[in-house]
Amino acid sequence: MKKHMSLGQAPYYCRLCLFRCFKREELEKHVHSFRRHALVLQEKNNPESPEFLVSNPFPYPITDRDVAALSA
Repeated sequence: MKKHMSLGQAPYYCRLCLFRCFKREELEKHVHSFRRHALVLQEKNNPESPEFLVSNPFPYPITDRDVAALSA
């Protein structure tokens, strides 16, 4: 997603570390499992990060025009 979608197109993303994902659960999980996110929070002396987690109300809809089936 990082190379194919801008932040404005992703359904969910983190402003702090530019992580993008399709599900809210993935976004929340990344707060605890993504080391870079935790390090940047420490540098900013900020223990919480809800203001960095963004839910895009109008994400880019991925359709079959965006995906191609590859042969084995």
